[in-house]
Amino acid sequence: MHPPTPIFPHIPDGVYFSPWIGDEYHLGFHGRRLLVLGESHYDTWDDGEGRGPIKHKLGPDFTKECVAKVIRREGAALWRYIEQILLNEGRKDGWAPSGASVWPHLAFYNFIQAAVEGKARQRPPVESFVQDRAAFREILELLRPERVLVCGKTLWRLMEATREEDRLHPCLQAYRLRGGDRVWCLAVRHPSSYCQWTKLHPIVMSFFDAPSDCARMLASAQ
Repeated sequence: MHPPTPIFPHIPDGVYFSPWIGDEYHLGFHGRRLLVLGESHYDTWDDGEGRGPIKHKLGPDFTKECVAKVIRREGAALWRYIEQILLNEGRKDGWAPSGASVWPHLAFYNFIQAAVEGKARQRPPVESFVQDRAAFREILELLRPERVLVCGKTLWRLMEATREEDRLHPCLQAYRLRGGDRVWCLAVRHPSSYCQWTKLHPIVMSFFDAPSDCARMLASAQ
């Protein structure tokens, strides 16, 4: 399966890795246009050919290529846990049985817009988060998601702060689009390092339905 053709006329300045935009993104997931926000791509991994870790040059379609592989049931733990959080399904043959059907209904974008040198778990420098805030804002304007699931609390802490009236919980806040519409964002611990998907699923479903109810669930769980 090939990545879908972008439904927007251009990718804004500052964006190198084009986002994955599912063919049915406009129809939403659980009734909401959903953007899943990751942190970064790293450029070094073992190809499984016995040569050890190899540094790769990542092209601008790398994010879309990653999701296309996930639909073919290839990829790392991050993708598998995202599916489980959204679907509340146990794995069969390593994957959530209905997982491949999720990706056409959502968008995926990595906040950091340059490949991180090194293997998995290498962290981008703090200045990269500051530098890439403007590009993320432009992606919000293009995609106009109603909900953003932020994968990682460190990423969340380094994203741009919002106004006090747009904060419902330390892990739940909204960004304002230029027209004033709110884009609600929920941060969860990075799924590839720690994921209690059975506990996260009802929180995420509440987030889709009503952010204020979700904020109360988060507060009561503390």
